[in-house]
Order: sequence, then structure tokens, then C-alpha cells
Amino acid sequence: MLLARTLATRPNTLMLDEPTRGIDRDTLSILVDLLARLWREERMTVVLVTHDVEAFRGIATRTGWVRDGKLKWKKP
Repeated sequence: MLLARTLATRPNTLMLDEPTRGIDRDTLSILVDLLARLWREERMTVVLVTHDVEAFRGIATRTGWVRDGKLKWKKP
């Protein structure tokens, strides 16, 4: 519900913190498809923090991680 209300405001950037925590694989697939469509059709920047990197690897344009207190970036 919160995501729907946020999207209704048509933001330029969507920031998500652990959006996959506690959801099943079918719902995860729907979420990944939605985020990919938002990026592709709305040109919305999506920034998310997750431990489930594999779930988003196919749609990520950049991947970053924190190691030893430093942010590292990688283009897939």
C-alpha cells in the first residue's frame, strides 16, 4: 500500500530498503518486473538496499556494496 501511495506522487527517484525481506519468490518476481518497468517506461531512478543481490542482478545498471566502510561500485 505504501508503495502505491508513493508511486501515485510520480517521484523521480524511488528508494527502497530491503524490499524483498519476507516475501515469497512469486511476489519477488512481480516486484522485480515492476521496478524494471518503472525504470524503462517512466525513466525513474530506483535505488535499493538488499541482501538479495541475485534477485536484481538482471535489471541493475550499477551495483554497489559496502566493504570495510567504503562504498564500491560495479557495472554489471
